[in-house]
Amino acid sequence: MARSEGKNAKARIYLCECGPIIKGGLDLDLIAGRVGPLENVSSVQRYPTLCSEEGRQWLEQEMAAHLDSRLVVAGCSPREHGATFMEVCRKAGVNPYLMTMANIREQCIWVTADSDSATGKAEEIVRAALARVLRQKPLEEKEIDCCTDALVIGAGVTGLTTARLLADSGRQVCLVESAPAIGGRAALLSEVYPGLECGSCMLEPLMDEVLHHLNIECLTYSEVDEVLGDFGNYTVKIRQRARHVDPSACYGCRTCSEACPAEAPNRFDEGLSRNKAIHVPYAGALPNVSLVDRESCLRFQGEECNACSEACPFGAVDLDMPDETIERRAGAVVIATGAGLGRATTAGAARTGEGTLPEGVGEGTLPEKVLTASAFERLLNASGPTGGALNLPDRSEPRSIALIHCFDGEGTAPAESCSKVCCMAFAKYIDQIRQKLPQCEIHEILWERCAGGKGFREFFTSAVNGAETLRQIWLGPEDRLSGLIEEGGKLRAFFSKDGAKKELDVDLAVVAPPLVGSRGSRDLARLMRLETDRQGFFLEDHERLLSFKTRVEGIFVAGCAQGPKDIQESAVQGAAAAGGVMSALVPGRKLLVDPATSAVEETQCGGCRTCVLTCPYEALRFDDEKNAAVVNELLCRGCGSCAAACPCGAIKARHFEDEQITAEITALMK
Repeated sequence: MARSEGKNAKARIYLCECGPIIKGGLDLDLIAGRVGPLENVSSVQRYPTLCSEEGRQWLEQEMAAHLDSRLVVAGCSPREHGATFMEVCRKAGVNPYLMTMANIREQCIWVTADSDSATGKAEEIVRAALARVLRQKPLEEKEIDCCTDALVIGAGVTGLTTARLLADSGRQVCLVESAPAIGGRAALLSEVYPGLECGSCMLEPLMDEVLHHLNIECLTYSEVDEVLGDFGNYTVKIRQRARHVDPSACYGCRTCSEACPAEAPNRFDEGLSRNKAIHVPYAGALPNVSLVDRESCLRFQGEECNACSEACPFGAVDLDMPDETIERRAGAVVIATGAGLGRATTAGAARTGEGTLPEGVGEGTLPEKVLTASAFERLLNASGPTGGALNLPDRSEPRSIALIHCFDGEGTAPAESCSKVCCMAFAKYIDQIRQKLPQCEIHEILWERCAGGKGFREFFTSAVNGAETLRQIWLGPEDRLSGLIEEGGKLRAFFSKDGAKKELDVDLAVVAPPLVGSRGSRDLARLMRLETDRQGFFLEDHERLLSFKTRVEGIFVAGCAQGPKDIQESAVQGAAAAGGVMSALVPGRKLLVDPATSAVEETQCGGCRTCVLTCPYEALRFDDEKNAAVVNELLCRGCGSCAAACPCGAIKARHFEDEQITAEITALMK
């Protein structure tokens, strides 16, 4: 390895002609003649295309013959071929951090038409690169062992897709789902647009494959409590809540439910039905295993009751079963926790003074005749609370229904953010209402239509054109829905259209609250050292190119956990996350730790923790014993934010030290 430093260091400069591109735009002979005689330059040579296979082999031989020299490659952008020439260095036995690139293509000839001006500029850039490389230091590249297994949090469409692909590649996958059944919201859909395929029928083969895959451990009714370690070597603590039913002994026969005397609102039916304290979550739920709801079970309210355990013919019920905390190792984590619904309330109606809330309905609750889109979805489902019949709470059929887009958390509209799926869901509801209640008047209140997807436009056009009783109320950007109240057996919507106040009386309203981050997403983000946006969605590394990665190495995000998506997009991003894990953690290959990270001089650290707050990758923490900040080199990306922010000058960014950057700038200024 080359070890010459400071005044004794020598550099060899290689000018790439880039075919005719650089050769035709710059006077390379003039540049070579001017930088060649400089004190620390041992050689200046030209080559037609250094990045070609022949060029890389030639450069490797050159470097191997001159191990004491540093290297300046003058050619294209280091973003394009920096890694290429670093690998050439490794093969030649030269420390790759003793090489630098001078970008004389993008920064000279591509932006400077005049050849003389471009040549002068290129000479300055080569001189600056020379000044820098003479002060660069050899950095030691490390390799560490890693675990190639994965943890997937969330078993909706995204998590199921990710888990299956990872398991099919031979990885061991621990799939953690907070609900007692897998499948997420998609498993509760009556039909899936645009083909109106049965949601549960579509998803059941995937769910069954995941539940019985030899490489997948599926932990339902479980939550992640703690995440320790780093990329390649995470240790995760998972709290598995007691179902009070042995999954290996339960056959989902529902004998226990029939014997149970207690009941409570069914959350999977959005409270539109009731179930027993011990129950299978919903028809078609997988795994098909009962569980005990402690909040409604008489035994857990201090009463003596063993009806379910006495009735079970298989002895599967265990009311003394404790919660359990288990540990699993993983090299990477995929967050696929989906989305939640924004809280829909009637605060807007109460605030406007345009009506009085009905007796028994306090501010912050929806009137009985207002359903969220997810509740309406269950009402339409053949396995839902009414067997698919579209009935009001009094069991009568509605003669008029309002579909209100973009309903926000204050009972008003439009919402600040778009949920992307609501417009197409409402198009599906128009089609279903038309089939179930042909004479029902449908009023659709909307500001815009989002229908970006294969077959989406055709579907909603067909649904809208086929509904003769549909009345669309298009509102302008300044118009608002100000509230909903229930009076005299009717539901009244208050809104403005073209600046004028309007009212609409209907029998039932279906509202679409915006999608937000799932329940507990912010708590999970804190465990994972991640950030969330205003809606509670996890922040990605890059919203366009790396939307399936987070800024913490080894933690991926996919599906609606990252932002609103439909089923197809969720599955695709789940596959992308699986691919990211597989490419980052390869069995038999160690993890290469980039040494170009930040380093803390502990004796200079003032303990202010500014760097800890500044780092976008959560790579710094404060060590109380050392009374100084410490850097996790696996997480650090070498961005230099901490070094720039440190008021004590205690942090340096390796490979981008002050001396190196100052020398480069000074050479440019000369």
